[in-house]
Amino acid sequence: MSAGHERVRWLRWLDRLPIRWRLAVVSAILTGAILLLFAVGIGGFTIQRVRSDFQTQTAARFESIRGRLKLGARGRADGQFDYKVRNDLAELRGDAATVVAVWAHIGGQYILVQSSDPRRHLGDPSVLDPRVINGYRVETREINQPATDFEGRPFQLPGTAQALTLNVPLVVQVGRSSASLARTERRVETVLAFGVLFGTLMALLAGLAVGQRAMRPVKRMTGTARHIARTRDLDARMPIPPVHDEIAELARTLQDMLDELAASQARIDQSLQRQREFVADASHELRTPLTAVQANLELLALSTEGDDREAAESALRSSRRMRRLVSDLLLLARMDAQRESAREPVDLDRAILEAVDELEPQFGGHEIVLDLDPVTVDGIRDELVRMVANLLGNALRHTPDGTEIRIRLREIDGRGELVVEDDGPGIPAPLREQIFERFVRRGGEGAGSTGIGLAIVRAAAQRHGGDVRVEATNGDDDTGARFVVTVTLARDDGAADATAEIDPSGPPVAAAPEDGTADGPEPVAANADGGLLGPSRRAARQIRRRLRGTRPAAGGGDVEERLGGAAPTDDL
Repeated sequence: MSAGHERVRWLRWLDRLPIRWRLAVVSAILTGAILLLFAVGIGGFTIQRVRSDFQTQTAARFESIRGRLKLGARGRADGQFDYKVRNDLAELRGDAATVVAVWAHIGGQYILVQSSDPRRHLGDPSVLDPRVINGYRVETREINQPATDFEGRPFQLPGTAQALTLNVPLVVQVGRSSASLARTERRVETVLAFGVLFGTLMALLAGLAVGQRAMRPVKRMTGTARHIARTRDLDARMPIPPVHDEIAELARTLQDMLDELAASQARIDQSLQRQREFVADASHELRTPLTAVQANLELLALSTEGDDREAAESALRSSRRMRRLVSDLLLLARMDAQRESAREPVDLDRAILEAVDELEPQFGGHEIVLDLDPVTVDGIRDELVRMVANLLGNALRHTPDGTEIRIRLREIDGRGELVVEDDGPGIPAPLREQIFERFVRRGGEGAGSTGIGLAIVRAAAQRHGGDVRVEATNGDDDTGARFVVTVTLARDDGAADATAEIDPSGPPVAAAPEDGTADGPEPVAANADGGLLGPSRRAARQIRRRLRGTRPAAGGGDVEERLGGAAPTDDL
């Protein structure tokens, strides 16, 4: 089980490597395995030959020594004999790595006659098989050697003059040091091991080089695909290698796919363009009859009483809703078509006040809190006003009476940030991206919205270099909604705008406190027309205001405090 797990883990590790490394590693492993088998075979054969040659040389050395061996004998008074090798064994053995020992086999006993190195024991002389003793390869053989006397004359018995032929049974041991054999074997093994390692390394490097070259077209195709993913440029061409292999076939297939996608995208773009043109044309053509219908219904509502008036007012509300829907569709179609209107520096804080003033009749029991810093953007005023109005209208529709809606405008990190938040029921996390799609309604069909208001918000934010996101007010999915819009600031063309006079005819910016001082670094006062007087436009645009509304009675009525009215405001 353990070995199986190790094999699976090794294969998973190999699968995580890049293809060129996988090719190189597999190639190196196969090459190393082949070289290892080759080394084992060649090494075994070579070492066997070396050992055989060593044995042959040892046997040849034995025969050479035996052919030159001269034995001398001398009788003793007790009838025994003394034996002596008349050769110089040191000279007879030929080299220092050879040891020669001569034994006399007399009466079943082995008597050492002489040894070239008495410190080296070559083993039991009765064992005639070749063997290794103390690091020496020993050849042992028994021979019958004729003997002379010690001076080399024919052997004679003591006290006689008669020459005798004396054959003495001898055991001759010739040992050759196997150190040279071991060195040769180690040298062969080392050479073969280095050969296997070097061959495996060369196979790895060659596999890497081949894999790198083979994957080069794939790398170029990957770069092209990344460029297409980043730029959406379907006209980019896949690099097709000038060969006829699988990679070239893949490149041609991908290029065919890109061509089909480009053609399909062109058809879709044409279809969408026709749809946008149709929506824009239809919306534009519907505005005139809807305006006439709305005017007639207003006159009808004023000239009738009772049930007829209620029916006329209901129809009037429906016509206004239809006209608003047509206007939204026309605006959205213009944004989708990327039709650029004339851009100009727009005071986003004043655009917010304009949107608030437009929606003031819908405040009901809501409380609107404004906290606006001066922010100027290069943009289209109508789109910015509509963006703010849609966000505020969305909060008014989906929160109960008495809810506080806070609108905050700041300049953060070189960008304008508009925040519209409330403490209402909030938006579930799964719906926070869907609500910016067209015709998606938070409260279903009966929510009272067209379903494209937030789509217009996102389109307007993106046309002004930013975006919009929604999150929970207090980090809780069930409590509050905070819409955060970012836009690109206008370029600072100098300080001239900072000292420009505020147009008194524009929407009022702030009401003066009762003591005649404004909330900010410089005094700001309201004139009789609701405009502002003061030395600095930027100081005048520091807005801290709280607006409270009351639900109109059945017969009509106004909110408790209008944006430009004379009622005092509460500083935040």
